[in-house]
Amino acid sequence: MKIHCLQHVEHEGPACIPDWAAARGYRCSTTRLYLQEDLPLLVDVAIGTTHDRGREYRSWI
Repeated sequence: MKIHCLQHVEHEGPACIPDWAAARGYRCSTTRLYLQEDLPLLVDVAIGTTHDRGREYRSWI
């Protein structure tokens, strides 16, 4: 699983999310919006779902 955090101000980071993700073998990245960094490509993002080759297993949004 890949987790991506959106950070809107410098003084509020992703807290314990990167540590939690690493402990479970997940990758975690961050876009610092306050520095106008680019968001990841939409093809790399699934919001609220788990996909496996196009098949949706869970949807909570």
